[in-house]
Amino acid sequence: MLPARATFAYDAVPAVSAAVLRAEASRIRKMVNSTTAAIIEIVRALIGVKQSLEHGQFGEWVQAECGFGLRTAENYIRASQFAEGKTKCVSFLNPATVYRLAAKSAPPAIVQAVLDRASNGEIIADAEVVAAFEEAKFQKREAERQQKKSTRRAESKKVREQRERGHLQQEARRRTEKERIRVVALSIIETLGEENIQIGRAHV
Repeated sequence: MLPARATFAYDAVPAVSAAVLRAEASRIRKMVNSTTAAIIEIVRALIGVKQSLEHGQFGEWVQAECGFGLRTAENYIRASQFAEGKTKCVSFLNPATVYRLAAKSAPPAIVQAVLDRASNGEIIADAEVVAAFEEAKFQKREAERQQKKSTRRAESKKVREQRERGHLQQEARRRTEKERIRVVALSIIETLGEENIQIGRAHV
């Protein structure tokens, strides 16, 4: 979930200053939009170059000719691939936000929420996206912790149940053995009793 967008209190500054600030904000947003659009164009050029070079040459070419490294080029390419089919709303986002959204680890629900807001022309600060990602990571860790706790609890219950079954089986074996001994003892007593009777008859 994205945090609520921060708003600036223009009524706290003089009206003339507020007008200038709003104009500057609009100009900066346009430049950000242009920057994001430019990155998408840069990527199209980079992809074309990459396809014309042998494996391993692209990184060297980028470093020597573009003034940035292979990792930056890969970020550009990933961002461009992410922007395919949604260039209009992506252009409302600053490049850092686009890189974050294009990452494989980006939570789909947050990505969609950002795109939905951007498609409505809403301004989304990169800090909002960072905060949402951090919250998602925390929630994921918490869910994993609860899952482990639940698993340990279930395993403990299983061990207890196995121990109880073992005790019951052991007790049943003891009872069976006790009963067997009792039956044998009775049989011996009966046998001895009959022998005594036979001996008594023999003396009569």
